[in-house]
Amino acid sequence: MEKMTLVSINRLAKRYGHREVISDFSVDIEPGKIYSIVAPSGCGKTTLLKIIAGFDRDYAGSIIYNFDRRTHPIGFIFQEQSIFPWLTVRENLGFGIENTYRKHDSLSHGNIELLSNQLGLSAYLNFYPHQLSGGLKQRVVFGRTLILNPKIILCDEPFNSLDENAAFEMLDFLKSIQKTFQITVLYVTHNVEEAVYIADELLISKSGINKNTNQITLSNLKNDKFGPNPDQLHRLSAEIRDLYLK
Repeated sequence: MEKMTLVSINRLAKRYGHREVISDFSVDIEPGKIYSIVAPSGCGKTTLLKIIAGFDRDYAGSIIYNFDRRTHPIGFIFQEQSIFPWLTVRENLGFGIENTYRKHDSLSHGNIELLSNQLGLSAYLNFYPHQLSGGLKQRVVFGRTLILNPKIILCDEPFNSLDENAAFEMLDFLKSIQKTFQITVLYVTHNVEEAVYIADELLISKSGINKNTNQITLSNLKNDKFGPNPDQLHRLSAEIRDLYLK
């Protein structure tokens, strides 16, 4: 049976002057999965996300989107926590609606309460960002993206500023909202254990984003949740690191 594809990338290439940061890269992104991308720093991971998001259109190759980006805009979670300090949690969640033509979509003002409940933010709707922990701020960031009803969310190392325990709590949170909202996630990280922990599909390369990037179906290799067995996570991550990054 032919697989469904949400985004199809074919022979993508990107240069900055004489420097090639992405070379002959192809991948089919299937709906409802979490993809992790692992490669060394400075090898085009963030550039790839920006191209998929449409922020950078100066590239060679092709990208086909099998959904309407007007009604399902692509979500982008940056490394920096992009929430407005002068707005409450409720106002931050509603900001995207107020500033797009999609004011009357299904996830609108009346459903901010429903969304905040799903994200564990109901008790904080009238709080300002300075009153929130780092993890709660990240929930607001995701909420402001989810309220626009995306098909895919691109995550550029969003939990870098958190300590290890908080980061893995947020990975669990991301897995839960992915299942709840049936979205596709593309998660960039330099941390192999994070990538292995969260992903259904792992894209990994020691030489950058190119035709030699390996795709590993992790759902065949791991349990749904590593929590009760962290040794399995460490062992599988070490094996993948040794095989593909050394």
